Amino acid sequence: WSGLGDSNHTTWNPLNFNTADADPDAIVALGANLREVIAFGEKTLQVFGIGSDPTLPFASSAALAIGCSAPYSVIRRDNDFAMLDNSRRFVTTDGRSFNVIGDDIVKEIRELDTVSDCFGFRYQDAYWDLLCWVFPTAERGFAYDQKRQAWYQLRGWNGVDDFAGIRIGCYAPW
Repeated sequence: WSGLGDSNHTTWNPLNFNTADADPDAIVALGANLREVIAFGEKTLQVFGIGSDPTLPFASSAALAIGCSAPYSVIRRDNDFAMLDNSRRFVTTDGRSFNVIGDDIVKEIRELDTVSDCFGFRYQDAYWDLLCWVFPTAERGFAYDQKRQAWYQLRGWNGVDDFAGIRIGCYAPW
């Protein structure tokens, strides 16, 4: 981490370093939630909170034995995250506990050959509040309606005569 007031990030103090050592797995994504940093590993998830020691601002405060299957599947919600875990389930987590939300489509996800390219985003518009995940290799997409707690398949118009699997490779809010 950088020091206070260091906006250039040109040098890093070698002591400003911490290790997510709940399990020796690779960290695939990072997230932040208020005063915490969440390290999403391949097999574990570890939370680092701001402690009382001024020389070590981030100390491990929690760990879970769930990993992240796809680095870009992590979606920030209001106070927690949603992601595709290492068991190919969609879950929500605050880093201390998790809730499986993808039981209705777990069979479809487990049948996909490639899930590592999955990316997710949150779509909010009018009465919609969707968590969306796209699997570009499989040309499949799924949306979880948070208000109705229901799953939908994301499909796009093929340009000619029918709806087809979604063919987007990225998402950016406009």
